[in-house]
Amino acid sequence: MIPGGKGANQAAAAARLGVEVEMLGRVGKDAFAEEMLDNMRHQGVGTDHIIRDTEAASGTAMIMVQADGDNSIVVAPGANGRVNVEDVDRMEAAIRQARCLVLQFEIPLPVVRHAIALADRAGVRVVLNPAPAYAVDADLLHGVYCLVVNETEAETLTGLSVDDLDEARRAAEALRQMQIP
Repeated sequence: MIPGGKGANQAAAAARLGVEVEMLGRVGKDAFAEEMLDNMRHQGVGTDHIIRDTEAASGTAMIMVQADGDNSIVVAPGANGRVNVEDVDRMEAAIRQARCLVLQFEIPLPVVRHAIALADRAGVRVVLNPAPAYAVDADLLHGVYCLVVNETEAETLTGLSVDDLDEARRAAEALRQMQIP
């Protein structure tokens, strides 16, 4: 077992590069939460905006690697599944002062949509990693500066197969078009 999660790992990577990072999310009141918070602080990630949820356990994921090297991830979102619009609004001042807002689909999609809109109105660049992958309306991507996808996420968002370079180019163009309002 190791602390992580896509958002926490991206925050830790940015902090290691010397970027000032504040994390927004929720953890439970359990041993996983303590380990996660301690690890983030050790990595240089600010944790003042992480809420201790008394009604849900910390989110967990189990990663299974198949014989061919492909992986499958089973996620129990726990407290992170309870992040809400009000949580984002409480951080509005910090978001408005940020140079970049990095989001994933590890929190509810309405919250992702709200955070993108808030950042876009403030002129803050949004980097979105739409994982775990969900099919979404194209308008969710309006205001996204940079979209970080793998082949599964590209296929899920566009409905296009991404099995070779030409297909990947078509999917990339479709994603680019989705980002233009």
